[in-house]
Amino acid sequence: MKMPYRAYEILSGMLAKITPSRIRVFSAWVFITVLASVLLHIILHINLPLVFTVGFWEKNSEWLRNISLIFAVFIGIFLAVWRNIVSNIASQAHAENARINNKNISISLRIHSTNLYLDCMKNLAKHESEKSIVILHSIIVLGRFLQEPKNEEYELAILALTRFLREIVPYDMGNADNPLAAKNKVARDAALSALKKRKTDEAAGEDARIDLSNLNLEEADLSGFDLQSVTLDGSNLAGIKLDSGDLGMLSLVGVNLGEARLSGVSFENSNLYNANIAGARMNGANLKNADLGRANLGAAYLMESNFQGTKLGNASFRGAVVTNADFEGAWLSDANFEGAIGLTAKQLSKAETLYGVESLPAHVGTELRKEHPELFEEPGGLDFEEI
Repeated sequence: MKMPYRAYEILSGMLAKITPSRIRVFSAWVFITVLASVLLHIILHINLPLVFTVGFWEKNSEWLRNISLIFAVFIGIFLAVWRNIVSNIASQAHAENARINNKNISISLRIHSTNLYLDCMKNLAKHESEKSIVILHSIIVLGRFLQEPKNEEYELAILALTRFLREIVPYDMGNADNPLAAKNKVARDAALSALKKRKTDEAAGEDARIDLSNLNLEEADLSGFDLQSVTLDGSNLAGIKLDSGDLGMLSLVGVNLGEARLSGVSFENSNLYNANIAGARMNGANLKNADLGRANLGAAYLMESNFQGTKLGNASFRGAVVTNADFEGAWLSDANFEGAIGLTAKQLSKAETLYGVESLPAHVGTELRKEHPELFEEPGGLDFEEI
C-alpha cells in the first residue's frame, strides 16, 4: 500500500510543478474521462442484483480492492492538479490586485508629495521655517518611499531639500575659516553702525549719504533701515533681510541680491541693471518702472510681484516662480523664461514687447503667437541695451 501512495505523491508533485496550466486542464479532462469510462464499464458488465449478495463480495474481493486503489490514485491526482490550478489562479488574482493597489497608492503619494512641495513654497514665502522643516521631512520620506529609476517625485523631493535648505539653515560653514572674514566683518559692522547712526541723525534733523558700494553685507538684517540715501552699487546683499522696505529710486547696478529676503520690498524706479537676484524671495515686491536689464532672476520667488513698465531686456527668469506676477507694459525683449513656474499667456499678453523672448512654455508661446502676434515683432527705433 505504501508504494502506490508514494508513486501518487511523486506524480502529483511533478504535475503540480512542471506542467503548464493548459496541460493541467487537459490532464484533468483525461482523468475524468478515464474514471467515467471505468465506472460505466462496471455498471454495464456487472449484474447489479448480485452486488447486494455476500457471495459476490467474497468472490471479487481482490478485484474490488485493486479497483478501489486505482480510483483513489486517480482521484488524488485529479484533486492535486486542480488544487494547484485553483491556487495559481488565486495567486495571480492576488498579485494583480496588489499591483493595482500599489499603483493607486503610488499615484496618491506622488500627488501628496507635489502638494507638500507647494505648501513648503508657500510657508517659506511667509517665513514659517518651522512648518517648512516638517514639510521637507515629509517630502523626503515620501521621496525615498517612491524612489524608482527615473522617478520624478523623488527628484522633486530632493530638489525641494537642496533648494530650500539654505532658507532654513542660512549659515555657510565654507566661510568660517576665510582669512578675509574678519576684515569683511569689520567693514560690515561699520556699515551697519553707520546706518543705525543715520536713523539717530534723521531724528535730530540731520542728513548724510552713506556709501556702501562694493561691500559684503551678505545675510545682513536690514529690516527697518532707511536705505534711500545709501549707495549700494556692486555690493553683495545675498541673503539680506529687508521685508516690506522701500528701495525706490536707488542705484543698485550689479548688486548681488541672491537668496535675499525681499518680500513686499519696493524697488520702484530703481536701477538694478545686471543685478543678481537669483533665488531671492520677492513675493509681492514692487519693481514698477525699474531697470532690470540683464538681471539674473533665476529661481527667484516672484509671486504677485509688480513688473509694470519694467525694463527686462535680456533678463533671465530660469526656474523663477512668477505666479500672478504683473507684466503689464513690461519690456521683455530677449528675456529667458526657461523652466519658469506659473507663467501664463494672459500675463504676457499685457507686456509691451516679447521680441526675441526665449524658452516660453509651448502652450503659452502658441497661444500668444496666435492671439497677439504683434508682441513678437521688432519694435521700431528702440535701443535694446536700454530696454
